[in-house]
Order: sequence, then structure tokens, then C-alpha cells
Amino acid sequence: MRELDLHGANYEEVVIKCHRFLNDNWGKEMKIITGHSPQMKKVVCEIIDKYRLKYHVGGVTGVEGYITIR
Repeated sequence: MRELDLHGANYEEVVIKCHRFLNDNWGKEMKIITGHSPQMKKVVCEIIDKYRLKYHVGGVTGVEGYITIR
């Protein structure tokens, strides 16, 4: 599984990094580590939605600091 860790990135960097990561890893399982910030998760989910990919936020409980994309 490919991973992108967004710890320490500001929101402008997140947009660029997410688009690049999604395009570079299209068709593969991916994991984006967001941390626990609801705003960061929201920004990342909005980007993933543009690609119409299926994803799951935060593991089984939905509170973990990552998003998985299949």
C-alpha cells in the first residue's frame, strides 16, 4: 500500500501533494496520513471526491488519523 504522510504540511501544500500522490498511484491501494485534525481530513476528502475514488476515513472506528483509498 502506498502512503502519503501529511504531518507538518500546510493546507496549500496538502492540495498539491494529494493531487500528485493520487495521480502517481492511480489504481493502487493508498493511505493518506492526516493526523486527527477534522479540517485536514475534510480537505483531503474533498480532493479525493474530485477523483470519484472510494475511500474510508479513520479505520474501523472512523477516528484514526488516516484515510484509505481502494
